[in-house]
Amino acid sequence: MAKIVKISADRPIVKLNDLEQIDADVLDADGYHDYVSLSDTSLDGRDLEGLKLSESELSGVSVSDVDLSHGRISDSHISGLAGTKVKGINLALRNTEIKESRLGVLDLSDADLKTILFKRCKLGFVLLRGARAVDVTFEDCVIEELDLTGATITRLSLRGSSIQALTLSTESATALDLREAELTTLSGTRSLHGVILDEHQLMQFAGQFVQQLGARIM
Repeated sequence: MAKIVKISADRPIVKLNDLEQIDADVLDADGYHDYVSLSDTSLDGRDLEGLKLSESELSGVSVSDVDLSHGRISDSHISGLAGTKVKGINLALRNTEIKESRLGVLDLSDADLKTILFKRCKLGFVLLRGARAVDVTFEDCVIEELDLTGATITRLSLRGSSIQALTLSTESATALDLREAELTTLSGTRSLHGVILDEHQLMQFAGQFVQQLGARIM
């Protein structure tokens, strides 16, 4: 009997109650905070490496050159972020929504993402190099470049998103769903195992696929 592979990514379920409003200076590197709300403030230039945030909310926060590497954000709702670069190397993201945010560079290299939704975000460069991504959705996002080099993917969807440059070259992929995404360029396609394309995308990149196989269309 053929094995049934689940395609649809699970979505986060975030329910927040009785949050404490805090000031930006309360957050610190290696700190742990839960049930807090931070809004309409700036974290620009902050070194918050190792920060752990759970069941919390961030909204309208400026995050230029923020370092969240080696930290953990879980069961949270994030919206309206704006900034030039967020560094999240080895960041653990769990059951979290990130909505309507504008970021120049989002570096999640070697990060661990599980049940994450990016929705209506405008993102310059998204680096998921070497990351582990399970049940991750980019929905109705505009992305200049998405780099999945060396990533391990289990159910990642780009539903309704526009990506100028997508680099695959994944370590492994199961249900990497590119359907309903507008793709301009696609690279790292020597192995398409686990990648799901729609008919339009197949026709769009057919010449590229054929060339990589060493064949010619005459």
